[in-house]
Amino acid sequence: MRVLCSIRTLLLLLLVGLSFVTLTSGGLIFPTSTLPNLPIPLSQSTAVYYNGSIYVIGGLTSGALFVSSVYVFQNGKWIDGPPLPFHLAEAGGVVLNNNIYVVGGLNESGIFGGILVFNGNSWYTISTSMPVPVYGAVVFAYNNQIYVIGGMNTTGFTLSPPSRLIQVYSLNTNSWRIIGYAPEPMGYSGYYFNGNALYVVGGYIGYASGSNQVYMYFPSNNTWVSLPPLKTNVYANAVGYYGGILYGVGGYYYNSLGQFIPGAIYYMNTSWKLSDFNENIPTVYSAYVQVGNKLYIIGGLDASKGFVATSAFQEVSLILPPPKPVIRFAQAGNNSISLSWYDTNTSGYYIQWWSSIDNNKSTINVGNVSSYLFINLTNGVTYYFRIIPYNQAGNGTSSDIISLTPGAVPDSPSVKVIVGDRNATVIWSKPYNGGFPILGYYLTVKTDNSSYTINVGNVSKYTLTNLTPEVLYEVMVVAYNKLGNSSPGIVNFVALTTASISVSVYKKVNGVLISWNKTENTTYNLLISDKKGKIIVNITTTNTSYFAYIPYGIYNVTIRATNQVGTNSTSFPIVFYIPPFIPLVKFSIGNNSILNLKWNNVTGATFYLVYVNTTLIANVTTDSYSLNLTPGFHVIRVVAANPIYNSSPASLGILIQQHSVTSSITTINTIIDTVTTVMSGINIKTAVIIIAVVIVVLAIIAFLLRRGGGYGAAGI
Repeated sequence: MRVLCSIRTLLLLLLVGLSFVTLTSGGLIFPTSTLPNLPIPLSQSTAVYYNGSIYVIGGLTSGALFVSSVYVFQNGKWIDGPPLPFHLAEAGGVVLNNNIYVVGGLNESGIFGGILVFNGNSWYTISTSMPVPVYGAVVFAYNNQIYVIGGMNTTGFTLSPPSRLIQVYSLNTNSWRIIGYAPEPMGYSGYYFNGNALYVVGGYIGYASGSNQVYMYFPSNNTWVSLPPLKTNVYANAVGYYGGILYGVGGYYYNSLGQFIPGAIYYMNTSWKLSDFNENIPTVYSAYVQVGNKLYIIGGLDASKGFVATSAFQEVSLILPPPKPVIRFAQAGNNSISLSWYDTNTSGYYIQWWSSIDNNKSTINVGNVSSYLFINLTNGVTYYFRIIPYNQAGNGTSSDIISLTPGAVPDSPSVKVIVGDRNATVIWSKPYNGGFPILGYYLTVKTDNSSYTINVGNVSKYTLTNLTPEVLYEVMVVAYNKLGNSSPGIVNFVALTTASISVSVYKKVNGVLISWNKTENTTYNLLISDKKGKIIVNITTTNTSYFAYIPYGIYNVTIRATNQVGTNSTSFPIVFYIPPFIPLVKFSIGNNSILNLKWNNVTGATFYLVYVNTTLIANVTTDSYSLNLTPGFHVIRVVAANPIYNSSPASLGILIQQHSVTSSITTINTIIDTVTTVMSGINIKTAVIIIAVVIVVLAIIAFLLRRGGGYGAAGI
């Protein structure tokens, strides 16, 4: 081992003089954090990600001592794993067929030319016959085979180059073969295998020299491709690959002044660049493993402390500018436009918009949402929008520009679904058409992996075929007229196949009716829970329907069908809200022009909106509200609402006239919107007659007051 350390010391001294050209960052960032230290300092270990944990296997500890230890990082801390059967360092590690394979390596006895296997409980040896035993090699698994490329195959004090061999071990035949050669000797190279292609960055090539070459190797046809080289040599580095970006961290990497570079380099747009990131602890000969966009760097030699073994555990993330968002839904409403887009898993979004009459662009930051509603727009004017994602790395590519024109559109269709054998018939009722004939309907079908929209024409049902069983589908039905699209009627269902459960859900005022198809000699278990997991209903029955008296809200429903064949089950969500009726509003006039409103508790409503003219002045959950009105004519509207629906407004027309000495209030009209209004227990016809008589009497009083002249020219 002392000889091996002397070779590395000599390589370090010779590589200090290599030149390096600084590159600039191109929109990527590498945030780093320090995690709990290893139990002991380690370098030249191997690391794998196995069953949700990071395994650090073997290596050298302080004093260049070989170890057989295995440490496992899980649940935020290190624990001892089953140790190797003997000391081992500089081996390669792969995970294949739910096993860990440790290949090659070095210890006090020499080079280990075999393979150790960990099956989750213990280690055992499956081969000791590697044609050319090596350590510090490139090791990866492909097609049930383990590839060993290059590696050091000498232990004495020598500057001889590493191996170029491509050695392959087959798990099917338990045999080795040599299938070719690498373009150059490869030892201590940084590498990453993405399942199809191997990326090799730098490496030791012998004679105290590193390499600046970068290669891609395709095991499917045993071919090599050269990528643009680095500006200087590097080896003993960590390499990752994410989002099409190849990058390296640490390793023996120096600038033209002989200064160690502890940062990250990355390959982007056909050239290598140097980021402004630095490792918290600059390392070489670290173990490393990538999980998602995070590269975990474990141990190594600390370049800031004379290249001694460290117990550091560092996490380096690669954050790219977010990808282009795709707009999934856009709807023009009455003085409003609603946008929805697929989330790109980013920090937030800007929306840039302008209109056909004002080309000045406005930009708003809507935060981390995937939908937004624009209100108070001008009907008949075309508006243009694009979505711009952003994260820590900056702004991403904007969405395609869309344009919409607000106007009066149909109401949302009421949708239900009948699920069949790999098909589903979506049925909807014709909604209020907004004053214009409904021209047709759009049907959007969405799963976790796909989405498509079709125009089904002016029909009231449509059958979806070739559905995938056990997949949750979301179907949105949108009615349209010449002014635009309605809000979507949405239904969710799980596609079924023969003998599965076909479910229909009907929303009522006081609950939901859940029904399903009948299968002979079958019992059913119905389980309804709220979104917190609390069980609301749990019954077992042979019936095919159940009416659940539940409050408004969002629920998860599971139905299990059991017969002699076995048990099938289906689960689906229910969003239980119903359109509220128009509230029945009463009012009274108090002192100082105080208008007191009171209304009934409307079925389906969870809150109420109060408007004066077109301005929303209150959002309340009570059944009353008082407000102070200024002189003039006012239209008061009360809307019953819930998180999904708004009722039509109950409206009042109020005229307040200011006298020079006192003020008087005259109710000019009570506007009735589509439903009968009951006042003080009398029917609508009687109420209208009373209101008319009051208006006539008030007019006579006003006339007499003017004739009397007691109030001058102010009038009533």
